[in-house]
Amino acid sequence: MRRSSVRKDRKELGGKRALVVGGSGGIGRGVSLMLAEEGASLVVHGGHDEARLEETRALCARTAEEVDGFLCPFDQGDVFLKEVASRLPFDIVVWCAGPVEYVGLGEASLEVWERMARGNLVLPGAVVGMVAGLMAERGHGRIVLFGGPGSDALRGYTSIAPYAAAKAGLGVLAKSVAVAYGSSNVACNVICPGIVFTEYTSREERERWREVPEARIASAEEVVDLVRYLVKMPTPLVNGAVISADKGLRL
Repeated sequence: MRRSSVRKDRKELGGKRALVVGGSGGIGRGVSLMLAEEGASLVVHGGHDEARLEETRALCARTAEEVDGFLCPFDQGDVFLKEVASRLPFDIVVWCAGPVEYVGLGEASLEVWERMARGNLVLPGAVVGMVAGLMAERGHGRIVLFGGPGSDALRGYTSIAPYAAAKAGLGVLAKSVAVAYGSSNVACNVICPGIVFTEYTSREERERWREVPEARIASAEEVVDLVRYLVKMPTPLVNGAVISADKGLRL
């Protein structure tokens, strides 16, 4: 992945280095563009689509101090962690990725459980453990993780139990960071979005949700604005929080 560096007028996040996991599309692309607009130097991760990653990198390069990127699926966990480690340190980490598989509890194989745990808890935990201590040494760090719909509380599910169980663990991870490193100006929080339309949302899915009277649909921009607040907090006032960002949706 080519690295771009352009001299910009110093902005609020100028001088900060940010990693966006799952940053090439969907909400993640919005987060990458926001951080670039705020002046951060970026490392953007993509899972499979090199063209999408390059497009996002090029868009971010218009405003970011520096943009780097790498492509790596989560089934190559060791490679992924080496890519992250080679780019340390970071001031900001936003984990937007989260693979989901729809399968009944009784039909979920060991492989499904392992995939859901790896992408939604194991690798986020490993990366947070890698960066949080370094952030504390530097006296500043902001980490934002994305939970699943409804994962702000313990609930039962008929078709996404492996995914939801892994996402629920992110709350423990965030609270652990707050306890261990909050006094060193490091904050870690979890956002649990509800229904958010992105370029990944099919027309059929959009139409189906619009027919549900209880559905309260958020824009990706609204979620990105919440991320903006959490990464720009001057002090770790909000720390270890699991934030419901679903407009009160309960289905």
